[in-house]
Amino acid sequence: MIPGAADSDHLLQLRLVKQSYLRFLLNFDLGEVKRLFNARLASPFDRNKIHLSLIEVVLMKLFRDKLSAELMSKALELLTFLVNCTSGLENVISSYCMSVILRNAALCQDTNELRTDAMRLILNNSVKNPFEDVSVGLFVSLAVERTSLFELVKKQDIWEIEWNTNTVRSQGSSFLENDRQMLSDPNAEQMHKAVLENRKYSAIVRERGIDCGLSSMHSLLKLAKESGREEVFRCCEIRMSILLLNGFDPRLESRCPGLPWAQYPKSPTRFAASLTKEIAELLDEETYFGVPELLTGSCTYQTQRECRIEFVDRLSKGYFITIPAGDLAQMSKQIG
Repeated sequence: MIPGAADSDHLLQLRLVKQSYLRFLLNFDLGEVKRLFNARLASPFDRNKIHLSLIEVVLMKLFRDKLSAELMSKALELLTFLVNCTSGLENVISSYCMSVILRNAALCQDTNELRTDAMRLILNNSVKNPFEDVSVGLFVSLAVERTSLFELVKKQDIWEIEWNTNTVRSQGSSFLENDRQMLSDPNAEQMHKAVLENRKYSAIVRERGIDCGLSSMHSLLKLAKESGREEVFRCCEIRMSILLLNGFDPRLESRCPGLPWAQYPKSPTRFAASLTKEIAELLDEETYFGVPELLTGSCTYQTQRECRIEFVDRLSKGYFITIPAGDLAQMSKQIG
């Protein structure tokens, strides 16, 4: 045999095994995974091309995919085996993986007990806080806080969790909040402070998870429509008022990634009109063109000639004696 041929054959075998390795893993084939481990062709500490651990690969498939009860049971069995192989979850579950798990658990609101058991396995076997650098509170909206998985996370006393955070690392200095957090701050004091600090604001709409893709006003309109709860509607209304008082123009068009009309920029006023009547009344476009004020008389319309006559009359009565001469000359030019 040519020297080194045996080593070359072994490396080729390893390469072929690695290529099919994830296939066995993603099918939750515990028997095949054990065989590969025993043959030293694979290790429970292996990672895939994007550096996810085997435990993370199984967890993310378990929480992301729609699986039958049989596959879920096989996944939990494989997960338990991998956890036992690693002797504690240290540097095995990243904050990215935990965020993906919580995001998908929140989006699907699946209360399947096997997923809850998988989370319990993580909590009981981690050797460091699996929620470190994870904005857990943003994932727990009113709709999901009573699911079995999130009840488990809330009631556990092993790891410290920050429930009131309004930021995520990937969104920079943005200020985010879901409906549950809004109800804990009904007058929007924290949101108002963030707006004054020029932080980008967005309400979390369930179908999008944690995302700043929606503009601040669009997200509030959509949440007000989808919530179905009067108190959340009022919270959204207060927050829209704060945005308007701080210079937000609801007539400006903006693209909103991920929504059906993303390719067509749509202003918040037009978006509101496309929703329910109650939502449309929150941002009636005529309001922002002064029509109601004209009709009620609180805002009067005058021709240029009428403005000129009124200006001369006020000038003769000494209304403008405190205005610098340069500014007065400019006012004269503007009214002709």
